Amino acid sequence: MQQIQLETPFNMPAIQIADFSQAKVFDIRDYGAQPNNQQANEQAIAAAIQAANANQGGRVYIPAGEWICAKIHLKSFVDLHLAEGATLLFSAEPAGFY
Repeated sequence: MQQIQLETPFNMPAIQIADFSQAKVFDIRDYGAQPNNQQANEQAIAAAIQAANANQGGRVYIPAGEWICAKIHLKSFVDLHLAEGATLLFSAEPAGFY
């Protein structure tokens, strides 16, 4: 794990930068994600994040394309990785974020 030491006017431990290059990949499609299906995508992304976290680390992979969703709750040891050409489209409805 790489560390960065910042100069601050107070004592602060080095910041550790996680390395996900060898992490297990959790593809949202394996958890039921489907383009143009907000509910399936929200559930699939949440399940992939949960699986990566339970694995003590992993990369949640969003493939190229447009993926409609609402809220996303990240967890520790999870790298949310969007492939080139991937777009997350969040709901415009505020109620979807509660």
